[in-house]
Amino acid sequence: MTIAPILVLLAVLGAQPPSETPDDVPARPFSVFVFASDTGEAQKDRDLLRAAEMVRKRIAARKPWFRTVVDPKEAQIVIEVRSHSVEERLTIWASTGAIGGQVEGATRHSITEEHFLEAKVTLPGEELSLKSFDTSKRGSLKGAASGLAVELERECQKRYGKTLR
Repeated sequence: MTIAPILVLLAVLGAQPPSETPDDVPARPFSVFVFASDTGEAQKDRDLLRAAEMVRKRIAARKPWFRTVVDPKEAQIVIEVRSHSVEERLTIWASTGAIGGQVEGATRHSITEEHFLEAKVTLPGEELSLKSFDTSKRGSLKGAASGLAVELERECQKRYGKTLR
């Protein structure tokens, strides 16, 4: 058996390196500015600032599509974080069983947090409202912010994906 056919095959395959960026990724990331609404209530404003910062971090992590900017005049996309709410849920499980002829009862409980975010997004030529929530067992603001970043990417893919290249 000769090794020549294998070398020819490897050379042909190696001559066509895979594209580093898929066709549906923009040539340059969209510039994004994120800020929090001003509600006039100190506690809500602090919470919205914290939520806006988390949204900014999660959007910045999606580098092929987005880069964050500090000046709204430089932004192609402006995101106003309007609402962040947290709902705690208490779940109780009760069970009974017989052990050695005696009835035993046991209860277990867990508290979960559900984080909900709402933002107004201004894209070139249009506005839309994005909502995201994290209802996982250990719900978090980070999870809800990540969901918002994913939704923004989906909206951009839907609107601009075919016209990027």
